[in-house]
Amino acid sequence: MVRYLLIGLLIFAVIITIIGRIRYRSAYQERIREEKQKNRDLVNRYSGRAEGRITEHHWDTHLVSSGVGTGRTMKEDTIDATDSIFMVSYEFEVDGKTYTGQGEGSPAIQVRKAQTICYDPSDPNDNCTIFYLNAMKYRYGLVDKKGNKI
Repeated sequence: MVRYLLIGLLIFAVIITIIGRIRYRSAYQERIREEKQKNRDLVNRYSGRAEGRITEHHWDTHLVSSGVGTGRTMKEDTIDATDSIFMVSYEFEVDGKTYTGQGEGSPAIQVRKAQTICYDPSDPNDNCTIFYLNAMKYRYGLVDKKGNKI
């Protein structure tokens, strides 16, 4: 009798574990879908385009943490590398009004004087370079390496 009870409890535990894993996987997939939609909405916010005039550019080198250290904060973590980012300052016009911005730009524009700027049509002060926007689309998993929508 006790033997059947133990077998029943074992079967019950296995069933509960399977149900829990299925529910966890479903919740995880739903969270991923919600996160992707939130990122898509964020990227789609920058639907305005304008030709920006580059006013300044430079390489910005900063330290990158390995994230492997034993420190409790990034500052306490070990620093093991540097990373260079090509930064640009720019200005562009929307409806006759000039706006400015700065951010990550394509190193290919070192010899050019212009860069496409993406902005929020409801607030052109919220803007970025098209280089940065495309990088965010890739980072958020909205496009593949070739720029094709996923």
